[in-house]
Amino acid sequence: MDGWFMRVLASGLMLYATAPIDVSAQTAPAAASRPAAAQPFSAEQLDALVASIALYPDDLLTQLLMASTFPLEVVAAARWVEDPTHKSLSGDALVKALEPQSWDPSVKSLVPFPVVLATMNGNLTWLQQLGYAFATQQADVFAAVQRLRRLAQANDKLQSTPQQVVSTQQVPVEPPAG
Repeated sequence: MDGWFMRVLASGLMLYATAPIDVSAQTAPAAASRPAAAQPFSAEQLDALVASIALYPDDLLTQLLMASTFPLEVVAAARWVEDPTHKSLSGDALVKALEPQSWDPSVKSLVPFPVVLATMNGNLTWLQQLGYAFATQQADVFAAVQRLRRLAQANDKLQSTPQQVVSTQQVPVEPPAG
């Protein structure tokens, strides 16, 4: 299994190094910046894209994935958080200070997690590709997350702690509509 993970990681690094980036004209979700004829991401590429975030709690992961479709807003939020006048804000004061910002609610929801914003802002190629993958292959992105979580659990890397309870649920599979 460790060899498989290293292959996924290596393919992800190759993907990041070779992919074009065009976030300068971004005004809509990241899907607009990828050519219409582009091939969908493979399962291995999706695994590599979500490997660093797959073990985040569901609520945070969902907000991060939605926010990834707004990379310029993520950059603006990361800069806003780093401003000394905003660094010490929390609770209601933080909520009130965020009100005038026109960012998507998913981006605003990440402001209390400055490390997450800094990570997203620090790798714009990954952020853009994650946003595109989420916008165009949402079910596949979630499947990749679940695949990596199962792998982590099988390797005893996904365990409850005093800060986080790990639970699993069986989701009923619905037959395809026909």
